[in-house]
Amino acid sequence: MYQIMKRINSIMSLLAGVLLLSLAACDNGNEGAIYQLSSEEKGFSFLTEESAASYKPDYEDTVYVVRIARNFVDGDSVLPISVDCDPLFDIPTQVTFKDGQAYADLAFNIEGMDTGKSYSITLAIDSACLSSIQASDSAELAIKGIAETEIILSVDYSWKKVGTVVAEDDWGSEKAEVDLEIAQEFDNPTVSLYRLVDLEAALDPDYTDEGYSFQFNMNKTTYEIEAIPQSQLMGQYDSDYGNFYWVYIPGSYGCKAVKDQNKYTINALVGYDENGSSLSLYNYYTLEFTWTDGYPLDDIAADDDEEEEEETGNGFGAIVAGGTADDYVGSFMAVFKDDGKDKDSVEVSIVKIDDETVQLNGLFSAENGLDSLTDVIGIKMKLFGGLLYCDGQDFIGKNKYVDTVSVYTYDSESGNPVVGSMLVGGFKADGSIQFANYSYNEEAVNGLIALYTDEEGTWLGAGIIPCDITLKAQAPVSSSARRHKVDVEASMLEARSLMQTKQATNLKFSKK
Repeated sequence: MYQIMKRINSIMSLLAGVLLLSLAACDNGNEGAIYQLSSEEKGFSFLTEESAASYKPDYEDTVYVVRIARNFVDGDSVLPISVDCDPLFDIPTQVTFKDGQAYADLAFNIEGMDTGKSYSITLAIDSACLSSIQASDSAELAIKGIAETEIILSVDYSWKKVGTVVAEDDWGSEKAEVDLEIAQEFDNPTVSLYRLVDLEAALDPDYTDEGYSFQFNMNKTTYEIEAIPQSQLMGQYDSDYGNFYWVYIPGSYGCKAVKDQNKYTINALVGYDENGSSLSLYNYYTLEFTWTDGYPLDDIAADDDEEEEEETGNGFGAIVAGGTADDYVGSFMAVFKDDGKDKDSVEVSIVKIDDETVQLNGLFSAENGLDSLTDVIGIKMKLFGGLLYCDGQDFIGKNKYVDTVSVYTYDSESGNPVVGSMLVGGFKADGSIQFANYSYNEEAVNGLIALYTDEEGTWLGAGIIPCDITLKAQAPVSSSARRHKVDVEASMLEARSLMQTKQATNLKFSKK
């Protein structure tokens, strides 16, 4: 799991600004010489690189103040400021320091901001006016001031609780009750604006800050979700990835929102900003919630009327369709639990060998932590009755330890590789490919494992142990896959007699 760190905006820049002012202090009788600034080193600085303020719809504040510092106090100074902002704001383009002052305030009126809207303001100091103190002979160690600051001002709606949902997703670790609220000032004839309050803080509390809610538009009559913002901060931060976002791109990457009575499923994405302005995609994301308390319609599913998903042994739902070898070909994101524990993902592909065989590439590789695996080949899977069957493979490559690295099916409950048991794969209703325990296995399996074999025996390979594997298409899969509906139970039964499944046995292995 990634390590989450709370973001403290521009703390180093602020410390640098404090140091600038301390070096510019006057001599009050202290012993020793005071560093005297040259005319080139004198200058100005903002205190932070960014700041923000949020207001209520009936806000009464009329003035916003930006404080600017200089590293000297003698004489008057007039500092030009460049301004980039909404025409609503009339921001002065200069600020005046009086003799003896280290700070001056730039104030401007903020009346008239629209509810539900954010405003970005950028203020800048010309680099020629910037503070600079040469701390040593090395120019790299010079202390510089902050030349530009970005201010985000927003007016939030007043929110009213209208109910409670029971929510869970495939990103967090919890299932929780979450408050559902409506924006009272949102003005639209057909849809209302709702939010799930502190959603990820409830579902993934160990890694999430509060104050970040999931928003969406819902039809006023049918209560179907009609729109979701393209990106929303989740409240999670990682030093390598930056801030994480809920991302929703209608018509792409399988993003959609589905209502089934009082149950909602949202297929979306998670993105990150790399501590910058660009947004990159990280993984697929699915949110499910049931609107319990306060649901306005009369189509609530009774507990005894709820349809249970066909049991597949992995908790990811039933395989409902098969296809041809061509239907399975494509690029995918493999999402899985690592040895039944931490969730992980890796890019993979399926290629066609012949009409009855496909090959899964990329699940096991050196890039995926498998001890310098070389001469790697993919995992071959047989196609029967529209479904894929995998019972492992005696050889997928070699590495720095041995000349034979093999893959076997695996049972995460017992922790044992299994010979003779198979995983079966097929299409779920959402078009992803699900691998599950083959119903007629004598020994249940839910994953795959790499094993090293040498003259001393069989060893557990270091690296991933993917279990409960789902392949989510990077691009839309062939539409024909949706037409190849199969009787899954009949196909599995027929495959049982055809493939003559061997008696399952557990391998004995050691960790090398």
